[in-house]
Amino acid sequence: MNRLSQFLGFIEKKKAAIFIGAGISRIAGCSGLQDICRKLAEIKSVQELIKSQNPASIEDVPRKELIAFCKSICNRSDEDRRKLDGIMREGLTSEPDKFSREYLPFIKKFKQLTPFPSLVTTNVDGCLAQTRQFDLGKIYHRKTDMRIDLFRNFGIFHIHGYVEDTDEQLWDLFDYPERYNLPEFKEFIIHIFREYSVLFLGYAFGDDDELRQLIAEAKKGNPRPKNHFALLPTDETHPHINEAIYRELFNIQIVKYGTKAEFVKLFSEWIDSNFNPVVMGKNDEISHLPSIVEGA
Repeated sequence: MNRLSQFLGFIEKKKAAIFIGAGISRIAGCSGLQDICRKLAEIKSVQELIKSQNPASIEDVPRKELIAFCKSICNRSDEDRRKLDGIMREGLTSEPDKFSREYLPFIKKFKQLTPFPSLVTTNVDGCLAQTRQFDLGKIYHRKTDMRIDLFRNFGIFHIHGYVEDTDEQLWDLFDYPERYNLPEFKEFIIHIFREYSVLFLGYAFGDDDELRQLIAEAKKGNPRPKNHFALLPTDETHPHINEAIYRELFNIQIVKYGTKAEFVKLFSEWIDSNFNPVVMGKNDEISHLPSIVEGA
């Protein structure tokens, strides 16, 4: 976690942004995209059609394609459509116990970052808003909300849509091009990664080719590209991530922090050691203790 020391300077200068992925919402009990896809594939009509063509596992099917396939099949039946909608809603819904016991205390700790940066998230759920720790008037999700002037004034930017607006949610291979081909949206994302140092939390990079392309464009031709950081657990494999490639093409430094179960503890300790005056004071006292004289 000490490798994030560079990021502290960007926070102080108000040139930092936090990028939140599904791993953070899982703390509240929401499902990851892989879990949602697995449940969609269990809908009877979808399962029967898949098995009739190819009995092999569908785990290797790109998730955007699988969701588009499931939506297409389920649109043929009102009952299946309701099942699909129910699975999607369930995946975006937090578990009350996890939310209050784990997620809310973590977000309160998270808010100790000072000055607090703008948040970017691909998450569609409303967990951040439900904590009541943020200005609810500054939660943005519409295409027209992706504006640089709003970003400078802090807010939460749901770049893939929001739970309250199903029309603007991005899920499958048909949804993504519509938004990522918008010149204003592309300019918004490129500006963030060109002008701000971004810290990725709970984000695995696997499905969002379009986003990686814009991050690369932000670095291209930039004489002084910002350093970005991504916290990844040591107990999960990310075969699509090559650290050398991510550093060279995207200026993203991969930081392996420990096991996935340790994330909240380790990141909270990092916040305490850098933003909690009481803990910082104790650390300062320890650093000024006289060293042991050899032979004393």
